Amino acid sequence: MIVAGSQGRSVSTQARLVIDPDLLRRWQARGAYVLGRMRERLTGFDRNTGGDPRAFEWAAGDLDVRHQVQLQGGTYYKRFSVTTFLDITSGRPFTPIVAGDVNGDGNGFNDRAFVGSGTGDPATAAALRALAAAAPSHARECLDAFAGRVAARNGCRGPWEARMNLQLGLSIPRRGVFSQDYQLSLFIENPLGGLDRLLHGNDIRGWGSRAAPDPVLLAVRGWDAQTSRFLYDVNPRFGATDPRFSTIRAPFRVTLNMSIPFGPTMPEQQLSRALRPGRNGIPGPRPDSASLHKRYARNVNNPIRSVLMERDSLLLTAEQVAALEPLEREFQQYADSLWGALAGEFARYGDRYDSKAALERQEAVIDAAWERARLVSIKLTDILTPVQLKLLPWPAGYLRTAKPGVKIRIFTG
Repeated sequence: MIVAGSQGRSVSTQARLVIDPDLLRRWQARGAYVLGRMRERLTGFDRNTGGDPRAFEWAAGDLDVRHQVQLQGGTYYKRFSVTTFLDITSGRPFTPIVAGDVNGDGNGFNDRAFVGSGTGDPATAAALRALAAAAPSHARECLDAFAGRVAARNGCRGPWEARMNLQLGLSIPRRGVFSQDYQLSLFIENPLGGLDRLLHGNDIRGWGSRAAPDPVLLAVRGWDAQTSRFLYDVNPRFGATDPRFSTIRAPFRVTLNMSIPFGPTMPEQQLSRALRPGRNGIPGPRPDSASLHKRYARNVNNPIRSVLMERDSLLLTAEQVAALEPLEREFQQYADSLWGALAGEFARYGDRYDSKAALERQEAVIDAAWERARLVSIKLTDILTPVQLKLLPWPAGYLRTAKPGVKIRIFTG
């Protein structure tokens, strides 16, 4: 029997601030700031050690990103759209280590480095001073922080990172009122990397890629028997994030997708499911007026009813409820009259009917119901407070600011 256990522990905390501004109708933007902290209790065998690898120690986790900024934006004009996502993060933690097993635990890459001239080797001390003078700023900060002592696990931080994606979309119309459009999309993965390659050629800076600092500070080159000390070489690339010396890459990729719809459109499928059973030899019971009314009523939600159902969350007053209830009944009566007329007309169809005319009739009624829902939702502006308007549920929150003639489809079976 093999029993595996762990006494390690990890604790993560996070605070998130989201900004979702109400911009112009064709523009969408969203921003988020995340403040995070991750701590791990592990042994030197799990990560790295400054002495006894069996000892547990609390330190920052490998994924301890303190600051993260996420930006999303997009716009559309007629049939063209642009969307983008930008993710900016503060530096990830890393540990200065020794390439070589100096504590004799059998692992050649888990020993933390002693930073400073205390190695007793003048050549090593001089190389460290030269490194500190030429190293990147984050590497110099690391060397200064642990000068004269053994580095702490994940006590150093790499540089900030930025990643970005971009998508361009084009809707190509097809003939026919209810035909589905062709969809052409160009997805650009890591455009920062592409721009880096364009501007710098082979001498790339690593834009858009993860910054992975080289953690090796010292490499064992021998043993001084007289002083009982290891002799070290200093890694001149310590802390460097040059992508030419890293296998961690974020490729620049361009993908072109085209969607070509085949078969009947969703409105046509909805009409077929409603009218074909029981007609012209198609098996199944022929829907009557009541069942058709119930089926089509699911296409358009009562926007005022959705608000009343959230009365506790929206903190509606008794006066507001009293003002909303007549609007709810008004819309429901209007919608029932539309669905009733459409259901009665469809129920009278024989085995053969004009499918094109039936489709146009179906879509016209659904459009009329959504337009009335939009008009009744606008009246919420005079009843609710600005804060309540910001918290409106679907579909009232969307319809209150929608343009006339808005087309929404909720396809029912």
